[in-house]
Amino acid sequence: MDYKKVLKSAVEMEYKFLFHSKEHEEEFFKNPDSMIIESDNHKVILFVERDGGVNNIFWAGESLKEVAESLGRLKEKFPNGTTLKISCGEDKNSKGLLDKVSKEFIKIGCKVEFHYVGFKSSNLDGIEADCSEVVKAKVEECNQLYGIIDSSLGGEKFKMNEDEMNEYMNNNENNIFLIRKNKDIAGVVFTNVYEIKSNNTKSLFIRGLAVDEKYRGKEYSKKLMQKAFNWGKENGAINSMLWVEKYNKVAIGLYEKFGYKSYGDQEMILNYII
Repeated sequence: MDYKKVLKSAVEMEYKFLFHSKEHEEEFFKNPDSMIIESDNHKVILFVERDGGVNNIFWAGESLKEVAESLGRLKEKFPNGTTLKISCGEDKNSKGLLDKVSKEFIKIGCKVEFHYVGFKSSNLDGIEADCSEVVKAKVEECNQLYGIIDSSLGGEKFKMNEDEMNEYMNNNENNIFLIRKNKDIAGVVFTNVYEIKSNNTKSLFIRGLAVDEKYRGKEYSKKLMQKAFNWGKENGAINSMLWVEKYNKVAIGLYEKFGYKSYGDQEMILNYII
């Protein structure tokens, strides 16, 4: 199969939700477990990313109905009980598309798992806090990090196994900062600086921010974000973005205090159990 030709066909289709980045696309095609399923009439292409037992679906089609029908036929290719995670989204230029997509996919039995909204801070100067007690996480603290991830971020929403955590921490483009109190991890922020090739700039991505419930009310979130902003600037970032659950008003209010604003992108993950 000519992968480049298939991808080009997918990009040209009317409706689609494809890979998050060029790097993601390259990883997909290098993975021997990846699957590409094309409908008989060549009007739908499904990209099945198989990652550690998780089946992520990216897709393209000339009509949403045909895409949904192709998803429904996946029961012919996977055993009963298999869970497929189907991504879909919209940006400021396609408002209302996510609602149309989700309604069509729900008809075949998909259920919404997560609904995220993109937030962006146009600069890294919106916070003033003493972050002297914020330190870089150590690899040997992985198990403690899992504890705060499960309790505050939700393990299902923030999947990262031990190998992935080690890989994340050993990548110079990533960092994990935390606050320690009484041998506990009181708060943590997961960060990444990535290049936006279209305009040759760098952005700070906040993958996750969490403070243990018993340590809340002490402005630890503010201190962690100040440290993240400082590190981002040191590594060439000029702005920041993150994803937050659409109906998490507490988190949205917190990020708005730090200068973030919704910029129009939304992403939804639907579960489809065969």
